[in-house]
Amino acid sequence: LVARSALNGFGDYLRSFFGSYGGYFDCYSEEHALVYTNLHKEFTGHLEEAIDSWLKVHDLGEEDFGEMLRQASLRGDAEGDFVVGTLLGLLDYEPWIGSIFALKRMALTGEGLPPDEHTVMAAPAAPPPDDDPGAGAAEPATM
Repeated sequence: LVARSALNGFGDYLRSFFGSYGGYFDCYSEEHALVYTNLHKEFTGHLEEAIDSWLKVHDLGEEDFGEMLRQASLRGDAEGDFVVGTLLGLLDYEPWIGSIFALKRMALTGEGLPPDEHTVMAAPAAPPPDDDPGAGAAEPATM
């Protein structure tokens, strides 16, 4: 149940983030724009804040969270491995940008955003950045 809840939250966060910033991404360009790394930093910062808030609400610390991830990995079941892999994948640029590009392709082909966490890797609603991540970049493309 906790794993399912975590996956739903991660998926919602990624889809929400994409809903706000999807126009900045060109999934068909071979080169990644600098703004992508800036957006990933923003994304991971908000994700870490969301995790910290969740830990605080549940009166847990970072050590507890680390132990939860370790236990999930040690269980050796597909769901635990998927939760840990999803979370770590969101913090790593390459898997994250792959998920963003998958969402972008789905939006461009009219498939819409995926309804559940098994379609893409994860993500809480991000407020607009304090400083424009696209500063110096072209305006976001319309979908």
